[in-house]
Formats: sequence, C-alpha cells, structure tokens
Amino acid sequence: LLAGSAAALLHAFVIGGGSLDNLMHAGTWAASMAAGAAVHAAARDPWVRRVLLASTLGFVAMLAAKGGLQVLVEHPETVRMFRANRAAILAAQGWSSDSIMARAFERRLAQPEATGWFGLANVYASFAAAGTAALVPLMILRWRGAGGAAWGAVCALGAVGAVAALAMAGSKGGYAAALFGLALGLPLVVPGLTRRVAHLRERPWFGPAHGLAAIVLPLAAVAVRAAIGTRWGELSLLFRAFYLQAVARIIGSHPLAGVGPAGFKEAYLLAKNPLNPEEVTSPHSVLADLVRTLGL
Repeated sequence: LLAGSAAALLHAFVIGGGSLDNLMHAGTWAASMAAGAAVHAAARDPWVRRVLLASTLGFVAMLAAKGGLQVLVEHPETVRMFRANRAAILAAQGWSSDSIMARAFERRLAQPEATGWFGLANVYASFAAAGTAALVPLMILRWRGAGGAAWGAVCALGAVGAVAALAMAGSKGGYAAALFGLALGLPLVVPGLTRRVAHLRERPWFGPAHGLAAIVLPLAAVAVRAAIGTRWGELSLLFRAFYLQAVARIIGSHPLAGVGPAGFKEAYLLAKNPLNPEEVTSPHSVLADLVRTLGL
C-alpha cells in the first residue's frame, strides 16, 4: 500500500513537474489501495466476510437493473441521437464520415452493452460473473433444503439477474470468468463430488493454484491470440494483444518510474502497433496498468 501510493503520488507532485490529471488518478488509486487493505484486514472475521459477500451480491442486483436501463432505454436513444446528428458529431471529433476512426466509433456505438457505473463492460461483467458463480450454486443449496423455499426463491431471482447482467455485458472475459467460477462452485452442491472437493480444498496448493490460474490464463489467451495474428478475424483479444505489446515498449522506455497514472494515452500513441486504430487510456490489464504507470 505504501509503495504503490508513494509511486502514484510522486507522479502527482514531483516527476515531470506533477499534473492535475496525475493527481486525480493517484488520489483515486491510493484510496482504492487503502480500501483493499482495509477489506483484507477486516475480512479475517467470518462475520465481516459474510457481510462483504452479501453486499457484493446485492450490488450485482443493482447492476442488473442499471444494465437493463442502459441496454433497453439509453442505448437506443443514444443511437437515435447520433443518427440524427451524425455529420456534426463526427466533425466535432475531426473525423471524415468514411474514416477508419468514424467506422470504428459507429461499430462500437451500435453494440448494446451494459457498463453500469464503470464505463467499461468488462468491469461490469466481472461483478456479473462473480454473482453468477456464487448465486447459482447457492440457489441449488437453498432449494435442496438448506434454508427453505423462500431463500431459494430469493437466490433464484438473484441468479437470474446476475446471468442477465452477464448477457447484457456481452464480454467474452466475463463468460470465461463465470464458467471458471461455476466449475469451482457447482461440485460443492453435486452429490458424490462434495466430499472429494472438500478433500482437495484442504490441500495447501488448492487456493493459490486457482488464484494464479485466474490471473495467468487470460494473459495466456491474449498471448495465443497475438501469435495467431491477423489470420483470424476476431478483434477483441487481438487489440488486447496490441495493448500489451505497446506496454512492453513503454516499460522498456520508462522501466523504473513508469509514465504516471495519467500518462498512458500519450505514451501509447508513440508505442502502439500501426495495425491498431484505437486511442486508449488503459491497456485493459491491471498488472500491465500498474507496471507501465508506476514502474518497477
């Protein structure tokens, strides 16, 4: 916490003369790190863990409602407004109507994806995947008699909301995370497997192995997509491979102190793969994000 906050605040006040953008990002990051440390300490108490889990699952229900509003109401209205003022909106961005940037913008605009209050569908999908992985097994447990039909109905309603939120996000990473979580949770409620899983869970390597797999496997998928290149038409993972390639170049140029919490967009324009038309403010990987902004 101290090392991360110190690196972020150095960019805000010292390195490069400091900047307001770096200060705003550094303050947000330091607050997030402090909150994470506080939750980690408090969650050692089983009662607090239950409250945290219930709060998170309750938040998924709010996200499902927000996502429904975005997909069913806000997105159609936004598309209608854009089509009515297309020329003026593109001109305000400095784009010609047939430019690559304009076509990419229109393609993304046409996709009805829920983002909640995050602005990113993948972050929204992470909460939806967590809700799906937790509430589906919990629903099965409740319906099998652990808590009664009333709690089973509540969990079923929550599970439906979480799955709906996952679908509205449309994130491939979200689907993969939900499947990963269900693969861990469902054996706990399937007769005949519960005892075997409980035996595995007692092994000291079980938790760390799954934690590392949750981090390494998505990055491995991006690496495999990078090796395939343009021979496959899929763009989402390919663009993420482009982000990480640029991050490697940025880290090579600024290894110790990074480019600052707000410095990625400018650095990315210099380091990006010419095949990628995007201008992004984040590499969409928290590990790459921290190393390229705060340095080693």
